[in-house]
Amino acid sequence: MVRKLNPKGTEPVNPQFHDEFVALVALFYSGELTDEEWGLLQIHLAFCDECRERFEQYKHVNSRVIPEMAASAGSEVDDLPWESESAVADAERRLMAQLDDRPQAKAR
Repeated sequence: MVRKLNPKGTEPVNPQFHDEFVALVALFYSGELTDEEWGLLQIHLAFCDECRERFEQYKHVNSRVIPEMAASAGSEVDDLPWESESAVADAERRLMAQLDDRPQAKAR
């Protein structure tokens, strides 16, 4: 059986394993990768153009898009009217009354 080589002259990664690397790329910016996973991903990125491109896309999203969205959402929240202290106190009293009215679980 003759294996088709990728443009770099190396064998392509098994598609099943490739999907795992795609997931690792997505998890990298969440800080959830172990040192071992990060090491394996770095090796894979050296040979896989597709994952390297995805890695750069996630980098852009994390460094530019998310901060812009957060800033926009923050300004929207700042524009909302604040509830009066009495409205908050009334809501708290209603909540506590509902909690007091719940049936208590019997001890075994």
